[in-house]
Amino acid sequence: MTEKVRIAQLACGPEYSGVQKEINDAAAAVGAAAAAAGAGARGLAPRMEGASCDQKPSVAQTRLRGRRLPMADSSARVHLRRELEAYVTRLGYSCAHFALAQAPAPEIARISPVRGRIAYGETVLRSDLQRKRCHERLLFFSQRRTRHRSSILFFIGVSACDQPQLEALLAQLEIRTATRGGHVHVVPIAPGASGRRAAAVASKIPARS
Repeated sequence: MTEKVRIAQLACGPEYSGVQKEINDAAAAVGAAAAAAGAGARGLAPRMEGASCDQKPSVAQTRLRGRRLPMADSSARVHLRRELEAYVTRLGYSCAHFALAQAPAPEIARISPVRGRIAYGETVLRSDLQRKRCHERLLFFSQRRTRHRSSILFFIGVSACDQPQLEALLAQLEIRTATRGGHVHVVPIAPGASGRRAAAVASKIPARS
């Protein structure tokens, strides 16, 4: 009798929420069997039984194949995200929040273990300020509500040099005005070591007359 195979999800973060159930459905749909005992340097290679070449993939398999993982971020974005996570944690939002599967998913999702309030976080680079996708994400997360229709705190990490442009963009998109957007907070972040080196090099380049 073949032992039932269980495939575990070894990833974390809000962008992976809901994936484990899809993995379980896909494993059950194709009748995954135990990996061959002699799998050596090639690693664990599960042997899939009962699947023919002309067999159509299940809905769960199709969804897994279509799910895109986050691309490698630039060092500048990694720095912004790290500093923004630390800022949100200092405010008391220290627990990871795994919301129901939604598209898109926020870069940072935290919850306060004391107050139970949710906070989202996004990072914005200078190159993002003119991109429609960035505008759509800012609008989307600024409008998110809890089940009780309360606003969700939204923190936006940006380089201190780009803060004025982001503030103007938020006003242009009507995310933050005189009467709305009190739950949206801009967090200016000092550039990292690589950013400071780039700024120093740029300052030494003579301006063209």
